[in-house]
Amino acid sequence: MKTNTIGTLAFYDSFSGLIPCRVEEIEDKLHRDSNLRGCSSSCIIRAKLTASRGAYKRGEIIESTALHIIPRNYVRRRKYGARIIGGYRWE
Repeated sequence: MKTNTIGTLAFYDSFSGLIPCRVEEIEDKLHRDSNLRGCSSSCIIRAKLTASRGAYKRGEIIESTALHIIPRNYVRRRKYGARIIGGYRWE
């Protein structure tokens, strides 16, 4: 499983669809003192949007859980939508 870090290009999963973004900061609130590498869905990710979609504007900083920030390498576009493939981690 590939580990993704700060600076990774990703998509923010929103009501307006998948919005391109770049990861700026990763904070693991629950396992900060743990010896475990990587973070689970409990980590908070701050990302800067790189495109405008609906109410979301380019350059805006969003903060979300790891479940809603998907690395671009793990998204496959289909005829009627997108599909998330494989597993990924944030570190």
